[in-house]
Amino acid sequence: MEIGAVTVNVAVWGAVLFGLVFFGLWYNVLVAGLEAQNKQRGFVSFLVVLGDFVAVLGFTIAAGSLLAGVVMLSCLAAAGLPMVVGSVRRYVQARSADEARCEEQVRASYE
Repeated sequence: MEIGAVTVNVAVWGAVLFGLVFFGLWYNVLVAGLEAQNKQRGFVSFLVVLGDFVAVLGFTIAAGSLLAGVVMLSCLAAAGLPMVVGSVRRYVQARSADEARCEEQVRASYE
């Protein structure tokens, strides 16, 4: 199948989609386990980035074009970087606020 200037092997495309579905199922179990232990807090944006990276890898393989994959990855990185930075900043601020509250409670208990 040819889409624009990119020729896609339908069998490879199907295999990539099949692999991505199974990656998605496995990744969902992994993320659910992290959520159950409350270990994903502050790292959700990185979980999204990893999932997106795997999807871009699948796209690169299906399209058979490293250049197309690099273009897609750069677009996702440009769109996602502000969110990752914001997510980390919010997490650090929340942790600092939690620590300040704990310190205040400790001080209050000694008064």
